[in-house]
Amino acid sequence: LFDLPLDVARERIVLANRVLDRFEQERVDFHERVRQAYLERAHAAPSRIHVVDAQKGMAEIQAVLDQIVASLPHALLLTGQRGLGKFALAQEFAAGLLCERPLANGAACGKCLACNWMGQGNHPDFRLLQPLALAGETEADEGRKKGGQQITIDQVRGLDEFLNVGTHRAGLRIILVNPAEAMNRNTANALLKSLEEPCSGTLFLLVSSEPLRLLPTIRSRCQVVAVNVPERANSGPNAP
Repeated sequence: LFDLPLDVARERIVLANRVLDRFEQERVDFHERVRQAYLERAHAAPSRIHVVDAQKGMAEIQAVLDQIVASLPHALLLTGQRGLGKFALAQEFAAGLLCERPLANGAACGKCLACNWMGQGNHPDFRLLQPLALAGETEADEGRKKGGQQITIDQVRGLDEFLNVGTHRAGLRIILVNPAEAMNRNTANALLKSLEEPCSGTLFLLVSSEPLRLLPTIRSRCQVVAVNVPERANSGPNAP
């Protein structure tokens, strides 16, 4: 969360000789309430939301962001029942981490070069491992596919070069595995070697609807993030 006092923000707008948009024209007390609400949320969940002082110089801000990225676990396991959108969540999370101009909430901007690469499916610092049968399908479809349902050991071995070269954008390197239970024992053991000795600046995102089918050694190397069924008020087409 990039935080900037209102007087400083308005001063920057004036210096930029820019016309205030409709949102910026709201009363000062409105903006202060919004700011305080975001700060309260951040202070209530410091492990999830980091507050960055946007008054600092770019070098200082970049140093803070580098520290935040460095504090990430090297592997996350997203679990929950089928059809909740875990795969889409993992994709959005990866896009936000790789984005060159992320929004205040950490989401991808959708406009920078990195976001364009992600949208085209060819970001040089991102790899997706999934069964061929799932290519182009949604998470809800995965149980209905009949062929090519496994992530192969060749796919995992194909990560060797990716993991041992520098990143193209001097940032994170992300591997998304979906669904993780599509790996057989040999494939899982091949991936385990990378999980046990992770390369610097590498994040593994594993998605699973059946985590108990994963090797215990795989689960133990990951920080588990449970994706729960949303409450009725937060679900549906009009949900926030």
